[in-house]
Amino acid sequence: MIRLHLAFFLIIMGFSAAQGSPEKPGIGMNLAAVVDYTTEQPFMDVFKTASPWISQREGADWGQGGPLALTPEGWIASLEPGQYAETILFSADRSYPAGEYLLLYEGEGEVAFRFSNAVVVNSEPGRLVVNVTPADNGIFLQIVTTNPENPIRNIRFLMPGTEQLFNPIFLERLAPFSTLRFMDWMATNHSPISTWEERPQVTDATYMLRGVPVEVMVTLANTLRADAWFNMPHQATDDYVRSFATYVRDHLDPALRVYIEYSNETWNGAFSQAGYVMEQGNRLNLAGDDAFLAGLRFHSQRAVEMFGIWEDVFGGTERLVRVLASQAGNAWTGEQVASWQNAYEHADALAIAPYFSCDDPGSLATADAVAALTVDELLDRQMANVQPEGCAHQMVVDNLEVARRFGLQLVAYEGGQHLAGYGGAENNETLTALFIEANRHPRMGEIYLEYLRMWQASGGGLFLHFNDATIPSKFGSWGALETIGQENAPKYEALLTFLNEAQ
Repeated sequence: MIRLHLAFFLIIMGFSAAQGSPEKPGIGMNLAAVVDYTTEQPFMDVFKTASPWISQREGADWGQGGPLALTPEGWIASLEPGQYAETILFSADRSYPAGEYLLLYEGEGEVAFRFSNAVVVNSEPGRLVVNVTPADNGIFLQIVTTNPENPIRNIRFLMPGTEQLFNPIFLERLAPFSTLRFMDWMATNHSPISTWEERPQVTDATYMLRGVPVEVMVTLANTLRADAWFNMPHQATDDYVRSFATYVRDHLDPALRVYIEYSNETWNGAFSQAGYVMEQGNRLNLAGDDAFLAGLRFHSQRAVEMFGIWEDVFGGTERLVRVLASQAGNAWTGEQVASWQNAYEHADALAIAPYFSCDDPGSLATADAVAALTVDELLDRQMANVQPEGCAHQMVVDNLEVARRFGLQLVAYEGGQHLAGYGGAENNETLTALFIEANRHPRMGEIYLEYLRMWQASGGGLFLHFNDATIPSKFGSWGALETIGQENAPKYEALLTFLNEAQ
């Protein structure tokens, strides 16, 4: 059993509210994306992770109901004759709790559920009691009719239990960790946000569309007394950065630190921010014809500009950790980011993602050969990666040398295993099954412990696992937990064991 009550965990870890986060060991956690299929289930109000509205029409194919009229907050303003709107509250993984949910709303109209595993047992205007049974078809909510003069809005779908913002189990599972990285909560990758007016709002119907508001992230950090790691959108204006920093200064517990990072993996061509930084670097002629280097330099330059705004708002750097990020597998990128215009003089940390599956088992070229391995053979290879002279150890050593040369801490913005197919190998079902089995194997916990001990012994600082809870799939087994309520989770247990060792 690995579930611990929040207060009990804080006591045994020697941590009290008066002490603040510096008393915790340097292990943090990335939060999973806020999506309808999340198994993180952070909010008691499930509607905050609901899918965007799906337009339906009687007699039409799925999702072919035509354009929907929405309010600025994302509620259905009106419906055409024969049209109705639908949203996914839970998808088909059965990880959500059974029991009586409370559906609250304002306005006039008719709501319904698509499937029989959500049954309305009591109904009155604005308030429905719904008996939910987990099933493979998930939970789909429909707005069948709505009054355009008083449309259905402010829908809340509350899980069984107390009416509070955060799911107590979610809080319990995050309680051990010193720092929360909000990259995915902020929908950082491919972010279209540039101005403060475009930011997510607490009143948004769902946080899946634009990300989680800063107000909610700060509340979570305060609740858990965890340091907060924020990723500024790659197109954010100075006004956006200043307004964001001002809110954090005024509302985050002053005992907590703030990590600031410009976007996420701007060197990674899978994300639109990579194209943006190269475009901006080329526009400023930062590296001649070398677009990749121009992108690194623009990243560095813009990060320092943003650091300056945060420093001005906070009146110094005492509570700030200014993070320059680079590519773990290529320490040269860290050199470029840190050295450009002496950026290291304005930063505190060099951040990498030292995943230990660095023997590249997920490539298309090796997929068939790797898929033929036994789970023990695969895990033997991963253990070798974290041993002295293994690729993960060498990656840490190489980047630590760069960080020390520039007087920076070496931290891990992400880390853990990286067993995932790509480039077509993700469609190899045998490979996917092997990777999932390896992640569930008790030996994966042993490898995690060896890996974290190696990181610490090598001189690495704060380490943030990626991520807290995600269902495994062909795209990876990223979660320390598969569901927020999972028991017997080798990766999560290893993180707790390492935390106890660090005391």
